[in-house]
Amino acid sequence: MSVIAIQFEGPNAIAKWRELIGPTRPVQYALLDDPTAYHPPNAPNSPQTAASEIAFWFDGTFGQEE
Repeated sequence: MSVIAIQFEGPNAIAKWRELIGPTRPVQYALLDDPTAYHPPNAPNSPQTAASEIAFWFDGTFGQEE
């Protein structure tokens, strides 16, 4: 399974991305182990959530054991 992480920046970046991808849909987490399953794009709902997700994906610690 591949993960593509994208960081958008600029005025109203969250609102613009959420408008582009449409409403949030529940993900069937039981399918996460299925590499053929489609998982819809994700968007943060606030600047605080965005900061947390950016730190998770882009600070270099993802996938590393502590």
